[in-house]
Amino acid sequence: AGVAESTFSNYRDVAQEVAPALAPLATWMVSSGLDPEDSLPALAPRPLLLMHGKQDQLIPFAVAQRTLEQALAAGVPAWLIATNTGHRSAWFSMPEEYEREVLTFWREALRGGLSAR
Repeated sequence: AGVAESTFSNYRDVAQEVAPALAPLATWMVSSGLDPEDSLPALAPRPLLLMHGKQDQLIPFAVAQRTLEQALAAGVPAWLIATNTGHRSAWFSMPEEYEREVLTFWREALRGGLSAR
């Protein structure tokens, strides 16, 4: 099981979202097979919790939604929790809710009682 916050699945995609003018460099700088999405099949059947802020100005929320879709397609039981925070700031902005969500995920993952949502 794993938890990721403000993540992405493909370097080229995130470069296109964040800095379109520099996106061609991502193809040159990052070898094929090194994108996080390439590891998703190996993660299955372990569950994955994604947390992403809707106000994230570095990695848009749509990237997290694509990551969720890719994880599910790879057979990974995955969840996406949308927060009203910016990039990697959920823990600081809403510590109690963040802790509750993560602990609930881990508790259920260790019990084997998770189903994709």
